[in-house]
Amino acid sequence: MSPAICRQLLALATVVLITAGCAGGSRNPAAKALPWPESGSPRILDALAEDLQAFQVAAGHAPRDLVELDQSHLGTGGPYGKFTFAYHPNGLGVLREGWRVLVADDRVRDAGRMWCIISAPVRVTGLPSLRVVLVPLVELREAAAAAGGG
Repeated sequence: MSPAICRQLLALATVVLITAGCAGGSRNPAAKALPWPESGSPRILDALAEDLQAFQVAAGHAPRDLVELDQSHLGTGGPYGKFTFAYHPNGLGVLREGWRVLVADDRVRDAGRMWCIISAPVRVTGLPSLRVVLVPLVELREAAAAAGGG
């Protein structure tokens, strides 16, 4: 198995394991409503989203891992390699409306939701392509499962 596939499977498994023991309750349609809350996001994730976007603009692709982002010296908020963020350049899974989860932060949770960096399915002029939002754990589980992570 190639190292890239192993990294992807590890990232997906991380998200599934993180969410497996959390808030198992019922599927509440209101919890899946868009947009997801953005206010109060952790500063480290805001910085990471900006640095990932800067890397993508400079390199034309996402970094293969957060250590590569750190080594590029394009970021201003790192180093990120020391954190245990689940990250995959192609996404850990796809949420409703096509939003792709790039980063999940298991350190900070809020009532059955987890802070994530997501990318828009379509780039809209004037809006950031990467957003830091609270995603319901139920929806993260579904996205990871659909991506083959569990």
